[in-house]
Amino acid sequence: MAKKNYDQMAAQIIEKVGGKNNISLCFHCMTRLRFNLKDMSLIDIEEIKKISGVMGTQFSGDQLQIIIGAQVDDVYRQVCAQAGIKEDAPIQENLDKKKGNAAVRILDALTGAVVPVLPVFIACGLMKAVVAVCTQIGVMTADMPTCQVLTFVGDAGFYFLPILLGAFAAKKFGGNMALGMLIGAMMIHPSFLAAVSAKTSLSVFGLPIYGASYTGSVFPVVLAVFVMSQVEKFIAKKSPVALRNILEPFGTLLIMVPLTLCLIAPIGDFLGTYVGKAMFWLYDTVGFVGVAIFAAVLPLMVITGTHHGLSPYIMNSFQTLGYEPLYFTASSITNVDDGIACIAVGLKTKDPDLRAAAFSAATTALVCGVTEPALFGINLPHRTPLYGCMIGSFVGAGIAGFGRAVAYQFGGGGVFAFTSFLHSDFSNLTWFLAGQIIGAAVTFVATFILYRDKTEG
Repeated sequence: MAKKNYDQMAAQIIEKVGGKNNISLCFHCMTRLRFNLKDMSLIDIEEIKKISGVMGTQFSGDQLQIIIGAQVDDVYRQVCAQAGIKEDAPIQENLDKKKGNAAVRILDALTGAVVPVLPVFIACGLMKAVVAVCTQIGVMTADMPTCQVLTFVGDAGFYFLPILLGAFAAKKFGGNMALGMLIGAMMIHPSFLAAVSAKTSLSVFGLPIYGASYTGSVFPVVLAVFVMSQVEKFIAKKSPVALRNILEPFGTLLIMVPLTLCLIAPIGDFLGTYVGKAMFWLYDTVGFVGVAIFAAVLPLMVITGTHHGLSPYIMNSFQTLGYEPLYFTASSITNVDDGIACIAVGLKTKDPDLRAAAFSAATTALVCGVTEPALFGINLPHRTPLYGCMIGSFVGAGIAGFGRAVAYQFGGGGVFAFTSFLHSDFSNLTWFLAGQIIGAAVTFVATFILYRDKTEG
């Protein structure tokens, strides 16, 4: 919707809810305007549904909720301006819904912490996509200054991701954003990364620190900041008022340093290690079925950051076997399927903002294999695109695995991943491409069938 129409849309909404004098309270979440009204009989539901840009309506108790979508914040500002209402910050999207099971709550919390960082994913992902395309077609070379600058700018958003996530995770969990950023920063400090790279043993208060790189990780920092927010609240509650400004930040940090570096942050790496062992055992036991299963669960591993723990196995495979039979086959197919799922959403949705976001996320996934915008911006929040990707990846990777397609070197990302499968045995590439194409087709069909525009927040 064009920005100039927000004021007209707001005026129509105010009129159809009974006028500004009928509004006792108005606030919003991520997708919905929420009205508490004095006289419910003045609401014209059918006319509200006809307003351009309104995706639907619903009631939660006595509260009228008007479903707008991604542009709700712009509409809300106009409603407040025209009705003379003080603006409030967005509330939690699912505040009026049942909490659901633990897995759903974890995914919701993870999504809530990551969604504010999506502009960074999109900007840096597209920057990397531009560099990838320009180098592929010969417009730039890797040693050109412009290429080098654009490369490190594109990498910066992912390298410093723990800091960004630390801030928004703290906001999500009610903690101090500056302390959240500090938690993320200490996980990627150059001295820590240098010690990890050199395999230098580190410890704090006599407790050994697990050496792992957390650049680009998601789950470890979100989990650490969740714990930090609880520690911070506890210390604030127990501290004398006169000393609270000192004890709250210092005490929280003192507790969180060993908790984060010795216990919480390594969880993702440990999980990745043991999931990797299970998947490699599965591959050795049942062959191509293991590749299919691994591809299906890989998006969940990327979401939680547990895929980082597979690096030792990947490198060991190349060094000892001369090829890698599992991870690259699965990830190359899954990365493309992430983008294909977004394309299906973009083609089916009636929300122009979601369509634009979906096509943007698809571009970064397909061109250079950067899937964070697709995963965290489209597939995870909407669920069904994630399911479609997992279904298509299972089929596609199963076909590639059945043909024993393996990666012989590190190659490009996205649609350029086929370079990893180039070999004198041409059937290796043929089987990979067959899995890639069929997996993409199944992903598109599955997502197109499963996806529905939200009629609830």
